[in-house]
Amino acid sequence: MIWTANPWASSRPLNSREGFTQTHLELLELVASQAGVAVQRHKLNQQVIQSVEMRKEMALAAKVQLELLPSEVPQLGTIDVAGWSVPASVTGGDCYDLWRLPDGRLAMLVADAAGHGMASAMVVAQVRSLIRALAEPDLRPADVLNKVNARLSEDLSSHRFVTAALAYLDSDGAIDLASAGHGPILFSPASGEPLQEIIASGLPLVIEPKPTVESMDILHLKVGGQLNPPFRWHFRGPFA
Repeated sequence: MIWTANPWASSRPLNSREGFTQTHLELLELVASQAGVAVQRHKLNQQVIQSVEMRKEMALAAKVQLELLPSEVPQLGTIDVAGWSVPASVTGGDCYDLWRLPDGRLAMLVADAAGHGMASAMVVAQVRSLIRALAEPDLRPADVLNKVNARLSEDLSSHRFVTAALAYLDSDGAIDLASAGHGPILFSPASGEPLQEIIASGLPLVIEPKPTVESMDILHLKVGGQLNPPFRWHFRGPFA
């Protein structure tokens, strides 16, 4: 038998035939209301903690992504090269890269993963790493993109597709270019020449496991010529 000691309650046992009185019910409602407020405050506090931790993780991811961009833009003779990246959110699904091949040519990459946010940033970082690892002077850009596609297709579903353009540029202005669904790329061979649209030479990466990217004819830059993929890097050359 349970007895109440609260002055608001009667002296009757709670499990008597008469049951709870109105005073008992009011007391229980008050306690339940206060408990509900405490539980709600705890949940809100946990949400704030999780939000702060998530912001820290996103800020760290953004920092890492920026560190993957070239810290210095390699130049090639009299050719002007520039690259930039402005993510739409904290992290983005696109990237560019510029680096030297062992034979002295300048390798240039632009890639854009489907979607945005952390998942796309992780996918495009994987693409960049694979291309840097597989790019060799004896392989044309189309061959590299097809090899990367085969690797990615083993791990990713087709809705995680990535468009990418890879080009090798030498000091004479010769450009070996391939595009996996990335484009159109704008090209002008010389100053005063109209811009031409270069259509992608294959499907985006991960769409089809089989090789689809084909090699293009070698392009040639002359004085004032320029090559502009859709965002991220641009170069023009004065060549004699």
